[in-house]
Amino acid sequence: MFGFGKGAKFTKDGVEVRRRGIKVEISKVKREEDISTGNSFLDVFLRTLSTSSPLSIRVTSEGSGNILKDSGFAIGLGLKKLLEKGGKKSACYVHSDGKRMCMFSLETSGDIRGSGIELIGRPKEFDPGDLFVFFDSLSQGMDAEVRGVINLGRGKKEVEFVSEAFGFLLKQMFEL
Repeated sequence: MFGFGKGAKFTKDGVEVRRRGIKVEISKVKREEDISTGNSFLDVFLRTLSTSSPLSIRVTSEGSGNILKDSGFAIGLGLKKLLEKGGKKSACYVHSDGKRMCMFSLETSGDIRGSGIELIGRPKEFDPGDLFVFFDSLSQGMDAEVRGVINLGRGKKEVEFVSEAFGFLLKQMFEL
């Protein structure tokens, strides 16, 4: 078992977090992704996040606990630790393809913590609860505020679209 570790530790090129059967590695050096959480929404979200952000993300799970909460929290801890070595304290990004729109803001230095995601319309390809749980847990791990407005319109690849938007937000935070 990976253990119940509460913190993130620096590695040669990034950070590693172990939490409740989840192992997360986040690197500033692009490398082959390895994502196998057993949750199809989370696997697609994290693969797309890894390719659209400046970070490589590897997540493995032993399948215990709440995979969305534990992965989100562990990734949040890792991002918080990476920001200690450099990055912006806040960012905002609007992503659109002319048919749909996704906007995210992330603030690490304010007084408010948690997440608020407004979803306009009903997604066809994922359960909105998965998205809300993941972002709430991520914001708790980062000790940050994550806000978002998502209007998916009639587009396909909904998970990828949302994940790309958040990946571009992270790109703004980590590229100085």
